[in-house]
Amino acid sequence: MGQSLLVERAESTVIINRDNLVRAKADALMESKGRAIMQAVARYLDYNSMVSLDPLLQSHFFENPDDYIESIRVISERNTLDLSEFTINIETRIFPVSYTHLTLPTKA
Repeated sequence: MGQSLLVERAESTVIINRDNLVRAKADALMESKGRAIMQAVARYLDYNSMVSLDPLLQSHFFENPDDYIESIRVISERNTLDLSEFTINIETRIFPVSYTHLTLPTKA
């Protein structure tokens, strides 16, 4: 114990392809998780590092976001009336030590 979790909120909107709302929800949730983790990482990396490392960070945190998240709460979810887009808004509790093993330059 003694480890304080980071709380981040994130929202994602995805296109609903072929009327597959279930797939759109899963895609939006996965994207929101990755965004939340990136927001947490941005607390510790300076802007230039975030920009230059963006492709690495995107691939690392968006592929397996559940490895870094302790819990998720869905705040809201909605779709457009024509069912063309789905949006989800989540709050996550992220393990703060989960990205330290990357040995990236951090803010002073």
